Amino acid sequence: MSLPKADVPALKPVLFFDLDIAEAQPIFKNKARAYTKVDVLGGTIKSLDPTLPFDAKVISGFDNISGYETAPSVGNLDCTLYLDLGNNNKGIVQYLGVVRFEGETNRVLGKETTNISFADGYVTCQPRFELDGNASKETWVHSHIFVGKGRFHREANGALKVQYYVYTFKE
Repeated sequence: MSLPKADVPALKPVLFFDLDIAEAQPIFKNKARAYTKVDVLGGTIKSLDPTLPFDAKVISGFDNISGYETAPSVGNLDCTLYLDLGNNNKGIVQYLGVVRFEGETNRVLGKETTNISFADGYVTCQPRFELDGNASKETWVHSHIFVGKGRFHREANGALKVQYYVYTFKE
């Protein structure tokens, strides 16, 4: 049996996540895994497409990063963000993802450099949104699948950020 030719899907950038994060806090390590917590201190999620409105303030959040001893440079992300959409509307974003702790990413985390391009690191996310019943213009996020490509970045004062361009499939 031959398989049909797979078309490469086209992605459309729709959101930008700009998250202020704390330095990582090791939680515990056993023979198989290591667990680290990163607090999300705030930030924003903004639409990149005026036909798909989304403008949220990130109130707080956290990322539980787990890694296997068999692949110590790979972290599995499990993040929750609490949102304020304005007009008394709230929401939650949750995502899983992967980060590779190597190369330029480690240079930012180790405070050796402040800025790398989105191509120089490997940080991914697959966000899923839950919005309260009062949100209306933002509900388009419920009918899309998202994938994000990110980077770590440091501000001039040393504050740490993670930023993602988030894409959906072109229709």
